[in-house]
Amino acid sequence: MISEIFTALKAGEELKDPTKWKNRQVVINQVGAVVAGVVAFLKWKYPDVIIPEELKDMVIQTVGGGLVVVNYYLTVATTKKIGSK
Repeated sequence: MISEIFTALKAGEELKDPTKWKNRQVVINQVGAVVAGVVAFLKWKYPDVIIPEELKDMVIQTVGGGLVVVNYYLTVATTKKIGSK
């Protein structure tokens, strides 16, 4: 399983069922958009709620970074046209 994960990142290789993974990628993007929308709404609706800056930065960086990494992997791993050589 682990070797398949890295093999799929090579140019000319892809996961065995790219359709399933592309669908998951779309869902991840949708979840990210919903989370961003909820955060924006809550900041607008409840501007007086104080969230410690350290916590806010950590959450934003963790969620954002995680989405970027997963999205990058799924983009590369589900097509034979791109990847590292």
